[in-house]
Amino acid sequence: MADLLVETVDEFGLGGASVGAGRAHEPPGLLHRAMSLVVVDGAGFVLLQRRAADKATFASRWDVSCSGHPPPGQDAARTAVVRAYEEIGLTAVVAEPVGCLRRRMRDRSCGRVEHVWHHLFLAALGRPAQVTVDPSEVADVRWAEIGDALAASARTPRDYTPWFAGTLTSAVASAVLLS
Repeated sequence: MADLLVETVDEFGLGGASVGAGRAHEPPGLLHRAMSLVVVDGAGFVLLQRRAADKATFASRWDVSCSGHPPPGQDAARTAVVRAYEEIGLTAVVAEPVGCLRRRMRDRSCGRVEHVWHHLFLAALGRPAQVTVDPSEVADVRWAEIGDALAASARTPRDYTPWFAGTLTSAVASAVLLS
């Protein structure tokens, strides 16, 4: 994580300095940009991923389709498209912006802090025949009915990233409002 640069932001989400990701995640955490992409199909299902076991924060937990940190100066929507290909092998993804949330979450297992200006994106597409994962990022993927995924995250929250339910709910609510 220390080799990756992230972009700090102010309380309004405006760009600041480039810092190493390791430094940004040291307590109390520097506010920096992050993004999540929620991939849904036309039948009410969402593509979930289980984060790899060696991820620096919230390892081995279920998450939305892909997440990451935009490199300094890179558009967050561009990062969503790139990460969709790198993490889960999806091409021709159109990442529709659905909002931004400010979040601070501490991973008690490692002490690191995610203090993020979280850009949210939604991509609606037909289910690909195969999802190819990068094992350094993703341990597993599965399609789940959106309501079932939210219910499961409420029943067993330690199995999911702390941003999972809020991200999925925000993306789905925005999609309903936009349709």
